[in-house]
Amino acid sequence: MANPKEKTPMCLVNELARFNKIQPEYKLLNELGPAHAKVFTVQLSLGDQQWEAEGSSIKKAQHAAAAKALVETSLPKPPPRPPRNDSKNPDSVTPTVELNALCMKMGKKPTYRPIDPYPGLRPSYNILRNNAFHQRYLFHESTELCYFNYLSWNDLSVLSY
Repeated sequence: MANPKEKTPMCLVNELARFNKIQPEYKLLNELGPAHAKVFTVQLSLGDQQWEAEGSSIKKAQHAAAAKALVETSLPKPPPRPPRNDSKNPDSVTPTVELNALCMKMGKKPTYRPIDPYPGLRPSYNILRNNAFHQRYLFHESTELCYFNYLSWNDLSVLSY
């Protein structure tokens, strides 16, 4: 497998079996040769169809049997899935990454803090009863810092720089 995102034959056999509502079954049939050069024989069963393959390890024999099954099976294959691209930013550049880059260009350190979604309805959740800041939300009030508040994941605003 050249591409790590490429599916293995065993993974594809599992998808095929799931699509046909059957369970793939791998059996170790034989183990030959000395300890340093063993040859394993594995049988793959999908419904009433069977394939055998050999390999230098059980896993390699299973992969070989699965590859053979994918080529020779008469079972209906699942339709190909469209590629997933859930990200709104195809290059994985999130607003936070963009803000970090902006601060780096300005030579300032970004500090983030959450905005209270219910301002005025309750005391600030950043301050404890004794008017001390919660350690997780301790902020330095320095003019050399970039402060950003989270309005939502997609809507970030710059308060001051």
